[in-house]
Amino acid sequence: MSTNKNTRFKVPVFIFGDGILGTLIAMEFSKNGIDVVISGSNSNELHNAASLRNQGTLQSGILQAMTYTPKSLNKNGTHLLHLKRAREKFESLAKWEDCIHSEDGVHHVVRSKDQLKEYQALVRMLGYQSKYTKPIGQLRDQLGYFGGKKFQIPAYFNLPDKPMDLDRIILLLKSRSILDSIKDPKLGKIFYLPKSDRTIKVQEEKKAYVISGFAKFKFESDFLIIAAGINSQSILKGINPGYQQKATTRGICLAKTDEGTSFQLKQPFFSRNDVEEKNFIFITRHGNHNIHYFDKLVISNGESFPVDLTEGNSYADLRKNYKEQVIEQHQRIKAILQHNLDEDELPDLEFIFCVLSSDKTKYKELIEQVADTNIIVAHPGLATASLSVAEQVWKKYKGFKTSIQFKKMAPKERIELGEFLDEYLDQLSKKIDNAVLDDDEKSWFRDP
Repeated sequence: MSTNKNTRFKVPVFIFGDGILGTLIAMEFSKNGIDVVISGSNSNELHNAASLRNQGTLQSGILQAMTYTPKSLNKNGTHLLHLKRAREKFESLAKWEDCIHSEDGVHHVVRSKDQLKEYQALVRMLGYQSKYTKPIGQLRDQLGYFGGKKFQIPAYFNLPDKPMDLDRIILLLKSRSILDSIKDPKLGKIFYLPKSDRTIKVQEEKKAYVISGFAKFKFESDFLIIAAGINSQSILKGINPGYQQKATTRGICLAKTDEGTSFQLKQPFFSRNDVEEKNFIFITRHGNHNIHYFDKLVISNGESFPVDLTEGNSYADLRKNYKEQVIEQHQRIKAILQHNLDEDELPDLEFIFCVLSSDKTKYKELIEQVADTNIIVAHPGLATASLSVAEQVWKKYKGFKTSIQFKKMAPKERIELGEFLDEYLDQLSKKIDNAVLDDDEKSWFRDP
């Protein structure tokens, strides 16, 4: 069956963003019998920035909670108090041996005894078992050049944070959702669109949204879900210049060592909090081949600075507009890295600038209905919370008066769109079967 350029498909829900959050939202809707079409970003920038800003780490919330006291965490950090349950959901859904490392990380607390007690109290408040509140003794042999000879109070703790291959998880989730919808006719169909080289446009037409910019077709939908990260604001502005999402955006810089520069670090994840020096450092080990093959370190100091997306919404624009802050962050990471090393020699580092969007509270998820529209904007805050956020998006969608009335595409349109996407889905299936990621789908720590 041929598809001409004027073909217009009416779909129940259209999702912008095929990263971890968009994919899980699509699966949640499919589970509830709703057909969805999901489109990735047509930006030329790295689409995997979410993987990077999360440092390719399955987060526990413990490190993020360290900016709080137990009292303030209970008042202002409720999103972190709920993260353990969200993490368990995510891990149960995405637990593949070659995607999430099995070994816990290690955290080094450089504090007084009172401050150690505060750290332990925070861990307990987050719901983690005693394994993570008991010091585990010296680990200098495991930490290599980060062995801590400079530090007087060596208190090491097991930490649930560990490396994960988020891009591969996304690929496997897409595979699962496609196969499940074929096996079970009760599930909604998920139509993953190939990336378009054209500019995707959204226009309001009566009470619906018309999405164009694809080679041979358009889409019409009463509901839009925008989970496109940095591109969310530009999509909203493209629909109506007056629309403004409530997300707070921050710039974050990460560093990566060259291949083979491991500092003899044997732990998959290591972090250190030196309160007196106001130095935080988080190090995740990664490699080119899989989650068990390590040859690179991805390094962060956890610091960020406010970013205004109205000044430009591409990474190139933002790097230019915030050049001074980016350079300052680079120097800060170098200084902290030097402070934490037992060796004097600092290797060459590669830097990247990432953007984190969240609610006003850093790392807190955002699920927002744009006023007087059928548009939901969502940001997970932390990748670990993605499945929980997807479930909340579904609940918000059910609150729309006209939702659920239109669940499935017309049978003829279902078949026609499916036939058009067959070639792309074949390519996707081959990548999945061979566990192959295209160059633009590889995390920054995995060289093209």
